[in-house]
Amino acid sequence: METLKKWLSAYPRAKVLDVATGSGAFFGLLLEAEASLDDSVGIDCSERAVAAARGQFAEFPKLHFETMDGATMSFRDASWDVVSLANSLHHLPNRTKVLREMERVLRPGGILILQEMVADGLTHSQLSHRKFHHLSAEIDRKMGIHHRPTYPRDAIRSWVRQHSTLEYAEEWILALPKAEKPNQDETDALFSLMDRVVNRIVDSQTRAPFAAKAARIRAYIEKNGWDACPEMMIVLKKSIPAPR
Repeated sequence: METLKKWLSAYPRAKVLDVATGSGAFFGLLLEAEASLDDSVGIDCSERAVAAARGQFAEFPKLHFETMDGATMSFRDASWDVVSLANSLHHLPNRTKVLREMERVLRPGGILILQEMVADGLTHSQLSHRKFHHLSAEIDRKMGIHHRPTYPRDAIRSWVRQHSTLEYAEEWILALPKAEKPNQDETDALFSLMDRVVNRIVDSQTRAPFAAKAARIRAYIEKNGWDACPEMMIVLKKSIPAPR
């Protein structure tokens, strides 16, 4: 968190744009990092996600949420101090186009922050998270929703270095507090969520192999516990053109 605070401290009263914001979790991280925010916006293609984010941050008048595609944003060039994409890279069918749009709307001297959960170097309990997440992704793909498995660290780093036009300024692994062993109520809630994910597939024959995989994941979680996967943070910086 200290590294994130260091970067944000250079942008007092920052105008932040969070792309593919979902329920606005990245703004929660910024507030936890004591970021000083001016009017900031989270965008998402999903109207349901935008409605959830508005409800989540109703007490923060400087945070606004809009339904918008990150690949075709309506914002002017160079209009944001900080642009972010959090845990969404593996959800994007057109990720290079989204990255170009993020770079376009970022002002010179501003930073682009990428946050992405990683698929490698995990403990046994963190593997529980990856197994469930990859099951959810597989079900999404079966239903025609673009959702890749999460990436190893080298794959994230290599893709960003290959496709971004900005300076690769810093990367680190966000230190998440180790979760305590979940109690039975928390475990039951997790398994209930898993059931709801699997039951999105209506046809019983199509659902059967996913239900069997979910049962194996349950057994793994009961044996090894549950902890969140680490998250890779990357900061890219947009250079300020030299005066003519």
